[in-house]
Amino acid sequence: MASKTDRGERDIKSFLADVRSAMTRQPSANPGDDDNSTPEVQQSMWRAVLRCLPRDLEYVTADDSIDQNLRCPVCLAWLLDPVQLGCPAKHMLCRTCTSGLQVSPHRSVCPLDRCPFTETPPAAPAVIASLSQLQVRCPYSAAGCSWIGNRGDLLQHTGCCDRALEECRQCGAHVRRCERLAHVHALEVGMQVQWNGSEGVGEVVRSDLLSDTVMVRFPEGIRSCLRCELVPASWTNVRPPTAADVNEGTTAHGTLAEARHAVENTNVQRRQAEIDSVLNVYEQAERINVCFVVDCTGSMRRHIEAVKFQIFGIVREMAARLPSSMMHIAFVGYRDHGDTIRLEEFPFTTSATEFKNFVDTVGAWGCGGDVPEDVLGGLQTALNLDWSIGGAATRVLIHIGDAPCHGHYYQDRDCFTCKDNYPDGDPEGIQPGVLLHNLRAKEVQYVFGKINSTTDKMIRLFDEEAGGDYIQVREMRDTRLVAETVTNSLHASVATTVTALSAGRRAPNVVKTSEDIPIWRDVVAQDIQLHRCQQVSSISDLCTGASASATQRMCTDVATLKLAALPFSQGETRAAR
Repeated sequence: MASKTDRGERDIKSFLADVRSAMTRQPSANPGDDDNSTPEVQQSMWRAVLRCLPRDLEYVTADDSIDQNLRCPVCLAWLLDPVQLGCPAKHMLCRTCTSGLQVSPHRSVCPLDRCPFTETPPAAPAVIASLSQLQVRCPYSAAGCSWIGNRGDLLQHTGCCDRALEECRQCGAHVRRCERLAHVHALEVGMQVQWNGSEGVGEVVRSDLLSDTVMVRFPEGIRSCLRCELVPASWTNVRPPTAADVNEGTTAHGTLAEARHAVENTNVQRRQAEIDSVLNVYEQAERINVCFVVDCTGSMRRHIEAVKFQIFGIVREMAARLPSSMMHIAFVGYRDHGDTIRLEEFPFTTSATEFKNFVDTVGAWGCGGDVPEDVLGGLQTALNLDWSIGGAATRVLIHIGDAPCHGHYYQDRDCFTCKDNYPDGDPEGIQPGVLLHNLRAKEVQYVFGKINSTTDKMIRLFDEEAGGDYIQVREMRDTRLVAETVTNSLHASVATTVTALSAGRRAPNVVKTSEDIPIWRDVVAQDIQLHRCQQVSSISDLCTGASASATQRMCTDVATLKLAALPFSQGETRAAR
């Protein structure tokens, strides 16, 4: 008489054979005769099986042996679960690749000819039959399976592949079919275990792999238990028995199911705490304080106006890139010793209007009787600002100037031969090295907007005195690009802050991983929202001078997400900080 296991395996093989046959056979002459095997159902079954495989399919078919039109024009791979768009050309895509084509609740646009469509019926049976002839390796080839066959036969093969993983019903471990008979539940002497015939936790006192029985000491005495009836107590989160347990007969959890549920809840809570920690880092990094330090002498009129008129665009662009960001802006203008107004300061504010109104009052005049300017005075004024306002973690100083500071040491005499009234350095004794170290200690990132080469030596020496790898140089000769350059610099600064907060200010995450693939049917799905940028309607929307709104249109999709209790060693992303 066949065992239940043998009958179960035959049932699975029979089911997979039926699926394979249903997917590749031609449609019935009478549509009503085949209602249970529609192309939609067939491809859904195919997709469901693919989701359970440990890796993407590896094709071995020569590129010239199959019609190249059977490649998806979006992902460029062979069509998988193909659908036919309702556009005039009837283009075919993978079903998953059509998810980003929707421009309204009931309307999508073909990515090739931009024609609208509303329906995505399954591809013709002849197309599916051609794709079924593609040669693929077994998804378990890394484990030693050498099978290569038609893609259409993959379902049948994986149903009987001896390298495929199966879950042990007794201990929950995933073992390969070829190792199933040799698999034993390793229970070492001294291990804490739980038996389904007892509510307490016991200690293994004798275990022989050649025997099906294990001797276990429970609070009520020593018992001989079948190995398949024991589960390691570490899976149940139950503590070892104590004297109080023996007297009171209590345990941390009433049943094994409740204990496992408690472990899952603990893991989920730990994962949630890790996620909250990452989100907190981004929340801190998106609090931005940026101070513009600008040379306000006569040659800088166009750049002062650029900052004044483009500040609204900078604020809008940062809000579009980082919707949850909060930005404070400040302004420091410097001229030179001997000028009537040497320094002008506007403290941090969240109002772009107040900022612009102040810059309106700043004139481009003065020079102090020589070409070098009071650069160090401007930086010192910026240093004295309240950089901690708003709890900002991203702090950026954007310095725009076209002349070096005082002191021949900081001037390249090959390209700068102009007069310097203070050739020995700053007349007030400000030391650049001390000043820059103080800026760095306040975690202020320094971005220099370069206008000409006369400042090259000064910035190089400033960077060296600050300890190196500190000052970022950006080209700002063209005043039309000031907003774009500043926005890109601020966005990069936020990313730098995230890295610093993740790596330097908190202990590295100790990521625990699992070797087993999660049993997804037991994981509760969560509803989420996906925010994505819509495709541009024309290539001209990407050209210089195009409206920024064309690339900032967002749409929201609703989806479900399953979060495993532990990261597992399958897929592309293992763990991230």
